Amino acid sequence: MDLWPSASKPRWVKTRTNRPPPVMLVIGTFPEEDGRGTGSAKQEFADVRWMEITSVLQRESANGTKPVKQIEFAGERLDLASVRRWRERVIAAKPD
Repeated sequence: MDLWPSASKPRWVKTRTNRPPPVMLVIGTFPEEDGRGTGSAKQEFADVRWMEITSVLQRESANGTKPVKQIEFAGERLDLASVRRWRERVIAAKPD
């Protein structure tokens, strides 16, 4: 699991923790032998993962009272099944 250092800016952390959840971090990786060209060549990711970061940032910053230097990225594969699971979580969490 990668550690994500981009959360080191306190303003960025505050902005993300004050938004309505979920705030998702999405990271794509290219294949090692990607053969990416330059110019107009299409670039495709080998893998795309995502994770909800609002709760992680709130926890790590003690609800905004301490700076967050990095978070552990423990994302799940971004595919149809994971989108459906998140959709169901969001629908279930909405007040009637």
